Amino acid sequence: MAVPLYGRFLFAFILEIILQESASVTINAVFEGTCLSGHLCRQECVDSKDGGHICMCRPGFKINKDGISCSNLTTSNCEGVECYNGTCKMVDSKPTCYCTRRYYGNVCQHARVCDVLDCKNNGTCVLVKSRAKCLCRLGFEGKFCEKVSMDIKYPRFVGSSYYMMPTLPNADRNFTIKLVFRQDDPKNELLLFSQNENKEYFLVYIYNGIVIVRYDSGRGVEEMSTSNSLLDNQWNALLIKKDFPDFMIELNNEEKNIDVSYINDIGNTLQSSFFLGGFYDFDAVQDLFQNGMEFLNGCIKELYIDYQLFDFRRDAGQKVYARGSSNCRLGCRSKDCLNGGECIEAPGDYNVCLCPPGYNEEKCQSYSPVRVPHFSGVSSYMKLSSVYKSGSNRTDIQLMVRAASRIGTILYAGNSEIGDGDFISLELKEGHIVFKFDLGSGAAVIRSPDPVSANKWYLIRASQIGSMGTLKVAGQTLVTGQAKGSYFILNLPANSFYLGAQLHYDRTSTQRDVWGSFIGCLEKVSTSCKKSQKCN
Repeated sequence: MAVPLYGRFLFAFILEIILQESASVTINAVFEGTCLSGHLCRQECVDSKDGGHICMCRPGFKINKDGISCSNLTTSNCEGVECYNGTCKMVDSKPTCYCTRRYYGNVCQHARVCDVLDCKNNGTCVLVKSRAKCLCRLGFEGKFCEKVSMDIKYPRFVGSSYYMMPTLPNADRNFTIKLVFRQDDPKNELLLFSQNENKEYFLVYIYNGIVIVRYDSGRGVEEMSTSNSLLDNQWNALLIKKDFPDFMIELNNEEKNIDVSYINDIGNTLQSSFFLGGFYDFDAVQDLFQNGMEFLNGCIKELYIDYQLFDFRRDAGQKVYARGSSNCRLGCRSKDCLNGGECIEAPGDYNVCLCPPGYNEEKCQSYSPVRVPHFSGVSSYMKLSSVYKSGSNRTDIQLMVRAASRIGTILYAGNSEIGDGDFISLELKEGHIVFKFDLGSGAAVIRSPDPVSANKWYLIRASQIGSMGTLKVAGQTLVTGQAKGSYFILNLPANSFYLGAQLHYDRTSTQRDVWGSFIGCLEKVSTSCKKSQKCN
């Protein structure tokens, strides 16, 4: 938000009163906001490390009492000339600032090298046109990365954004990158770029609707492209894979194996950091690109590096630096859920209606009485409302299960969006019922002695009593287990219980090993808990 002019002049007004009493004192007023956010300086603006800025004058001028304007020096020497990071010398009868080798500018106000720039919150410094700038870790922003920004889950790129990603140390032999992305408009845009200190590079970009991979590892330029074109206004899945001695690219499941001259060299530059969507010094490398190349305008829904889904969120602890971070989402207002349905944001910009029991279809517009709910295993799930309040030292679950497959999520409730924290679950794995819960220091895993038969009803009772857990499947012996650590309270948010599946599997505990949806029928579901407060 812009600071009113009278607010910016307030300090200077007070300063002028002081200087009337002591005209020999030289003080630089500190104004709110950075130079880039707008300033009133007549000549030079310099950012201060506290997030504000000061005005300075070029050699031969001095700052006036208002802290903003400058006037000519009447002296014929360097008296009164302030060189920010240098010394003043007379050149042709004019005072001139001579900067130390690490700075430049009329008053030596700009840094040339990174070791003089203090980037906060683990930010890193990059040189752009010989000028040092802070590149911030995801979740932070500001000239010195001093401000907390929004958390990023599905990155949106706006034509000036870029992400600096971690290195791929084994890229000289093998690497796999899968990118699920969508362009806002079909243009020639940069997807991925890396370059090492020897100017060798690896480049992936869009040109006339196809994806091109180009690289130069010192033996000359090699180039390859997909055999099919991108889908306009839709998500596109791009897979780039090097598995020595083979190399392939795949767009939307259409694979193309490539014969290249120097397979060893492909992707070697990925052992240095690589960039998504753009680059911090585009002018320095634009001769490598086709004419009209731009930074990416669009969204990334999924990024897999060596088959691992990459988590962009701040708390995930990934070493990612970014400029122009924002989230890709349309928001639930774009989907009108009927009959009391709740709109839930799903990955990327896709939203779904979570319908009350009995209602279905895309907007919950259809009704059919539910007697025994059947779960199809694709996108079929139920959310239980108000079954739990946080702080329980005992949780009891009872339900009837008739499974049509040997794997799937029967019930899940969790407390975290980054893959850790308290959770409780019932899963079907290799036909066995598996009861798990974690109180904060390690999960209890309790497995039924025998697998259940397909399409047969079973009564299942599971209980968490402090750190102890029990599981009883009808017709089988009772089994017990214990969570790790000394915690005995299960902390879960209200309305966090799901049946049949979980809408956001990427937000569930990393200690789970069943990610598929349940196929079959559930009935007579009941949960209860005991604690100091009343439990719904």
